[in-house]
Amino acid sequence: MRIQRIQFCRMTAVVAVLFLCHVGRSQPTFTPAPGFTGHYLEFFFAGVPTSMCITPDGRIFIGMQDGRILIWKEGQGLLPTPFHTLAVSNDGAEGGLIGMALDPDFATTGFVFVHYTQFNSASDTPQKVTRISASAENPDIAAPNSEITVFEFQHEMYYRHNAGGIRFGPDGKLYVAIGDKQTLSSQSLQDYLGKILRLNKDGSIPNDNPTTFHAVQGSTTGPYRAIWAIGLRNPFRFAFDSESGRMLINDVGVESWEEIDEGGPGRNYGWPATEGDFDSASFPGFSRPVFAYPHGANPSNPWVRGNAILAGAFYEPSVCTFPPEYYGKYFFSDFRLFVLDPASNQASLFSNLLGGCTDLHVDDQGRLVMIPMIGRLIRLEYTDPLPPVVVRQPEPKIVCNGDAATVNLVVSTSLPVTYQWQHNGIPIVDTLGIAGSQTRELTIASIQPVHSGNYSCVITNAYGQTETSLVTIAVGPASTGYNGTFIQSFTNALLTHSQESTDLCQFDFDANGTIDPNDIPPLITALLTD
Repeated sequence: MRIQRIQFCRMTAVVAVLFLCHVGRSQPTFTPAPGFTGHYLEFFFAGVPTSMCITPDGRIFIGMQDGRILIWKEGQGLLPTPFHTLAVSNDGAEGGLIGMALDPDFATTGFVFVHYTQFNSASDTPQKVTRISASAENPDIAAPNSEITVFEFQHEMYYRHNAGGIRFGPDGKLYVAIGDKQTLSSQSLQDYLGKILRLNKDGSIPNDNPTTFHAVQGSTTGPYRAIWAIGLRNPFRFAFDSESGRMLINDVGVESWEEIDEGGPGRNYGWPATEGDFDSASFPGFSRPVFAYPHGANPSNPWVRGNAILAGAFYEPSVCTFPPEYYGKYFFSDFRLFVLDPASNQASLFSNLLGGCTDLHVDDQGRLVMIPMIGRLIRLEYTDPLPPVVVRQPEPKIVCNGDAATVNLVVSTSLPVTYQWQHNGIPIVDTLGIAGSQTRELTIASIQPVHSGNYSCVITNAYGQTETSLVTIAVGPASTGYNGTFIQSFTNALLTHSQESTDLCQFDFDANGTIDPNDIPPLITALLTD
């Protein structure tokens, strides 16, 4: 295994065209924010890495433009035998293997979804999404003959603007980004170019896909019902916020602007009529970018200048090992690496990593893993001391008697770290039906009135200690006659307003901490009744 610490220095690199329209091959310099350290995990001297995903057990799947899917393992490095090799035509431009995603149930199914192009003739360009199954005997290689086509379309051959992003959304649907192939078809509802598609896992079209789109006449029919959003140029990558479900799309511009758009059903982002930001009064039906930045001088933000926007990832790990101010931020790459605050939609320079990252992911230890197109696998971690700071507090719950209850938190911390949950100020010990008392997630398999009360968690590492705010778990009536699943907003409303003088939320707890059904107003009863 070859792991080399990146030496931080400043240098000027000459960038040559390589993969995307502006992206170059150069030796990297890597100067991130103070306190961060980068490591080269692997060097790819043959081929261009284009996509990546991280398995639940920590393996890194790396898609190469020439169709090879490689695996990197901690302690072993790059495995000598590819997981699978796809039959792609590597045109040296933007074709070949361009995207990869894991099944949300990968630990059970072993399914890997890939997005790639083929060039069979001068007038025939198949573009595919297929599914490959890991071997049950050896999960580091694909099962023989397991590749199944999920989605495919044909278009006249063109070597650029194929896009490539492919990810599962929080709704369990498969989202696929298709470029405009340098046509003017992004506004057409009768082809897939310049669009975001939304599919079921098996490639069928969800019934709730939109059929009409802003600022364009007509509606989608037949196979084009797969279209979910339109008006994009080359949406190379996109990512989902795991907490809010928000989707951000990185759309590669032409000569002047790069942009990040907010995904949404039926949205129209305006290409080719617009590029970058615009006046909504002039284009009332188009969705303005969340953030757009120029290629040339940028007086409002001199450090944020563009060449070709590529990968993006929300920083929302279950264990946050970056400083707390980075939690929930959106990292995105161009020739350099930037970070966007989704609350303010403002970006800042994070690193001068040259060469462009084609994919970014956050691993289970809160480290940022990236693949610049110069042929490197890099892992970025924060190495300065970081005392624990809670960045997401546990949430209050009302749980029906006998149902399961789970509370968790996210803390920014150096590792190793310890957790200790408390109930009414007394440390909890794992017993039958109670698990995770010394982890970030506490689970009570069958909640009883005795479990009602206030919960908190004490988090400790070598540099300090902190405690979460108190969170109430209330035990409601048994689920017979009541829906055992409460939407979180309703739960929060009950807990927030239970002490206020409102007809909606007045109720009392008895001595055991349970809610007397007679105290629940009729409106709430109607909402909870099966």
